[in-house]
This record gives sequence, C-alpha cells and structure tokens, in this order.
Amino acid sequence: MPRRRIPFSSTPLTRAALTLLMGFLACFFPSPIHAENDGGSLEEPLQGFIYLEAFETRKEFLLNADAIRNLAPENADAPLDDTRRGTLINAFRTLLDKGCKVSTDGEPIQFEPDRVDFVVMDPEMGPQPDTRNPIPQDEAILAAVFAAPANGFPKEIKIEWSLFPNQENPVPVLAEAMSAGTQRLMTTKTLSFTPENPSQTWIVPELEAAPELLEVPPPTLAKNSSSWPLAAGIALIGIVLAAVTRSSRVKDKTTFLTAAVLALLLAAGISYRAFNHQNLARLNDEESAALVETLLKNVYHALAFRDESTTFETLSKSLDGPILEELYLDIRRSLYLEEKGGPRTKVLKITLIDCVAQPTSDRDGIKARAAWTSIGSVSHWGHLHARRNQYLGDLVIEPIDDTWKITQVNLLKETRL
Repeated sequence: MPRRRIPFSSTPLTRAALTLLMGFLACFFPSPIHAENDGGSLEEPLQGFIYLEAFETRKEFLLNADAIRNLAPENADAPLDDTRRGTLINAFRTLLDKGCKVSTDGEPIQFEPDRVDFVVMDPEMGPQPDTRNPIPQDEAILAAVFAAPANGFPKEIKIEWSLFPNQENPVPVLAEAMSAGTQRLMTTKTLSFTPENPSQTWIVPELEAAPELLEVPPPTLAKNSSSWPLAAGIALIGIVLAAVTRSSRVKDKTTFLTAAVLALLLAAGISYRAFNHQNLARLNDEESAALVETLLKNVYHALAFRDESTTFETLSKSLDGPILEELYLDIRRSLYLEEKGGPRTKVLKITLIDCVAQPTSDRDGIKARAAWTSIGSVSHWGHLHARRNQYLGDLVIEPIDDTWKITQVNLLKETRL
C-alpha cells in the first residue's frame, strides 16, 4: 500500500476522536517499573539501556557532564549554548551509535536515531527536555534513543560496547524484554561492560510471539421470512379472483382474470425477493461482546507500529468513516510529540469488562455500550512506567465490505486505576 500522508490541518479533530486517542495515549499517574534515574543527577557517568519489544528494538543512553567531557574532550570547555548543544548532539549521535553495536540471532541491527537531546531529571517522570539556555556545564545530561523495527523476539542478543568515559568503573547496561499481553516486564538483565570485557551475549528467555491482528468474524445473513405471509395473502386473493372468473354470474370476466394474474405475479415477485434477499443476522450478547473486544484490540494493535502506512492500513481494517482519519491524525500528532521529547506509549493488553449491545435503528449494525481496561507503559529516555486505565464508551459497529468495522465512538468516562 503506498504511503498515505495527511497533513495535521487537513481535517478538524472531533471531540470523540481526540478523547479516544487521549484515552489510548494519555499518561496516567505513574507506577515505576524501574527508577534508577530518578532525581536530579545520574548515579553513573554513562548508563545504557537495551529494550526488546515485539515490534521494536531500542538502545538508549544517559550521560552526565563527566561522561560528556571524557568522551568529547575537544569541546569540554565551551559553554552549552544553542551552538554548543547542537555540536555535541551531532557528535554524540554518531559516537553512541557506533559505540554500542547490537546483533540479534547473529544479524547486526541497523538503528536509526530517534531522539538525542539534553535533559533534566524529574523525580517522578524521569528525563525531561532541558530548556535552559545556556545549560550549566556541570549540570549537563545528554540522552539518546536509537530504534529499529523488529518482528518478534530474538533467541539471543549480542552487545559490543566501546564507550568508557571512566576506564576504572564498568558501564552498566540494563537489558529488558517486554512481551505484549502482560502488564510488567517479562525479563530483565543487568550487564556490565569494561575495556577488558567489551562484548556480552544474552540468551533471551522465550517470550510471547509478536501478536497478530485478531480475526474478525464476518457478518452473517439470515433468510428474510417477514414477507412470506404477505406473499401468501396476495396469492390467495389471486386464486379467489381466478375462481370468480369461472362463475357464470360474472359478466366481465376479463377484469377479474387480469386482477387475478396481477395478484399472482405480485405474490410470485414477493416470494422471489423473500427467498433471495437476506437480512443481517442479529448477534446475541456473547457474540456482540466478542466482536467489540476483538475490534478494540485490533485498534490498539495499530499503535505498535512506527511506519505511517502500516499504522493507517492496520487502523483501516477496524475503523471506517471520519473516525479513521481523525484517529490516524491524532496518532501521527502523538508521534510528532515523541520526536520532540515527549513520552513514548505502548499499549500491552486490552480487557473487555462489560458490553451491552442492541441493533441500530437506522442501519444494519449494532450500538454497543462497552467498558474496558488498557494496560501499557510509557517510556522516555531510560525511564519506564506502568499505566492502567478504565473506559466507558458507546461504539457503533457496521458491516463494511463484508467485515465489521467501528464507525463511531463516543467516550463517556475515563477512570485512572
């Protein structure tokens, strides 16, 4: 599918779409998964992080002022104004990428720089963009994120490290693998690198395979039985009229015979339509709940991808109408904010709590009032939080191109858990 680019300003963001995305992506009150970097400074001059996820592999770095000076001594005394920061960011973008080489199952990973910037350490939220100008030399902290697409989890990961700002102390690297469908990290391992031991291999425990889109049951059709009584009644009238024409008392037999033929033809037409026309079969409560949960999970599934075309194509399999482009635009906006230093969101699990559905009055479809929870994580530069929220909303689901799709969403309530 060719990449479809839609500018942010091409359509207005409706309240429903924006609220839905905020429900998907909003940062809740955090519950720390690991908080080694909380506070105003780093415990180590250089810290590394390797994150394995079903669709993405990342390597992340945090460097304090000493590490910056030791790894880039030629610029150690320059003030950290805009020019100085830009120079260091460009230098470390290359230095950090080359200084940490990662291979999975024997294949080297080609990372792309995702974010490189100066940050300050927030006690609750971890690294946040440092907007001071200039930044005090001794308070500088540089953060970097490099990302690469993945397809499931590797069996083995090898890390080759050549960044040693302090030759005497080992550099700690936290390796984590997070499996979809669970609230917390599935496995964690802390590695230490020294000039004498610059290469390590981690055998990754077997994790849940990369999730696929769930299969949506097709709309089923039922024979239209409501027209049979009408067809039978008209046919009976035709038979009676035909019988009347045989009576000797009827002088204008042509009129009665014509009416009888027309009645019989009309009855035949109604019968043919009733036999061939099919109505949408009504879903029972259990089927409606399963359909709602499947479509919700597939919508959240689109948030795992970084490629715009893949995101839009995945959303289009579960959404239709204005909500499709509006939610897609909101996801693009959230990715843009991530690139500017905002948090990165991952939704790991969706659970349907309750669902009450009924047929729509003006179209073939159902209107469902559903309650569900989402469990996920929010990360920013080596800092990761668990998130959990509960929602109540009205969804309209219709058969589009022989499959069920969500065409309307109205989020009624959002509760932080």
